[in-house]
Amino acid sequence: MKKFVSLFAASALLVTLLAGCGASSSSSAATGSSAPESSSASEPASEPSSEVTSGSGLKFGLGLSTSLSGSDATADKDGSAEADVTAASVLVDGEGKVVSCYIDVMQAAMPFTAQGTMNVAEDADFRSKQVKMLDYGMKGVSPIGKEWYEQAAAFSEWAVGKTADEIAAGMGEDGKASDADLSAGCTIIISAFVEAMDKAMANATACDAAATDTVQMAMVANTGSSKDATADKDGTAQADVTVSAVTVNAEGVVTASALDVVQAKITFSAAGAVTADLATAPATKQELGNDYNMKGASPIGKEWFEQADAFTAWTIGKTADQIAAGLGDDGKASDADLAAGCTITVSDLISAAVAAATVA
Repeated sequence: MKKFVSLFAASALLVTLLAGCGASSSSSAATGSSAPESSSASEPASEPSSEVTSGSGLKFGLGLSTSLSGSDATADKDGSAEADVTAASVLVDGEGKVVSCYIDVMQAAMPFTAQGTMNVAEDADFRSKQVKMLDYGMKGVSPIGKEWYEQAAAFSEWAVGKTADEIAAGMGEDGKASDADLSAGCTIIISAFVEAMDKAMANATACDAAATDTVQMAMVANTGSSKDATADKDGTAQADVTVSAVTVNAEGVVTASALDVVQAKITFSAAGAVTADLATAPATKQELGNDYNMKGASPIGKEWFEQADAFTAWTIGKTADQIAAGLGDDGKASDADLAAGCTITVSDLISAAVAAATVA
């Protein structure tokens, strides 16, 4: 069995920043993290916020859309389990219109064998599509000769000045652009874009970002929690995809911040047959709210979304270097203010936030 992959490449995240600056008028960057797994909670789910400051009249939000796919393994070919996570970060004005936004997608593919063992290569490519840029290889088959990141940038530029309803109206029943201006630069399926944008705009809360600040985002996939199947229990191909978005000003200071994580799980039998319901998309940790059920095990009595919100609030007003200084050798917060509200492992959060706050 090949080693499960737990991939976080800071250099790749910096490439995301470069990709964002080159691909859109609203550049990219973000952060992510994961926490202990949960069971159901007795408390009702709340509506956690991702941003706590206010004053500019603008709102900032993050939204995720996840789809699962998979196929059984055979004697000649590994089975497949894949989580496709589309993320949108958006800055909106008081009328609910997009000021700037950014789109990215993580495709986390997790092969497994006909013997029910995970077979993710140590060098598996878990870069997001924005990071891959030309390596994604769409340009040659595109009817308009455009790579994926170029088409995503065209979508983001088209969305500026529009409301959520106006964005949705630009999509046809086939999931592609029905708006002529959009279809001129974007011929790919945009249904997940529209869903993620709708969620991001619904999640948007008041912030201190200025309209001239840069929207940045990054995505990290970690498959380290995957498990082989046994005679008594199905295996699990699990991708923990962490996403965080920020806005930064000209001095590289974070002015708004949002964070979310989705734990995408696809089960399979000891014979390599997919047993998961692939049609049911997993909720994110922010969407789960109290149902993530961390509060009872938390030394500070805080649910995951509360600790994530404490983290994003702490990043506001800081530069990349100041955020990096908040990480201890144990992977948890060394900064006293951060540790007071966030006791979960923050190594991925810090690493991603540093990349997010780095202005390319």
